[in-house]
Amino acid sequence: MPDYDLVLILKPSLKPEEEKKELAKVKKMTLDLEGKLGKNESWGKRDLAYPILKNKEAIYHKFKINLPTKAILSWRAKIKLNENIIRYLLIRV
Repeated sequence: MPDYDLVLILKPSLKPEEEKKELAKVKKMTLDLEGKLGKNESWGKRDLAYPILKNKEAIYHKFKINLPTKAILSWRAKIKLNENIIRYLLIRV
């Protein structure tokens, strides 16, 4: 299974409890697809270079994850359905 770096950009209006719930959803989704989670770094709330969906700032999180190649398309389809995730970046390392 290849390793990936994942950066999530969440809506800035999320309360800390809601933020934790969203991260838990991503973790559960990854584990359900037989993936593994590594290190999680919270980068906090930062200004965006340009507005995304009328947001000028966002909450950033970085994960190290390990997913089977066959699960990537399913994982991406599921993460796109989450309205609290403004953008994500998944890079194979």
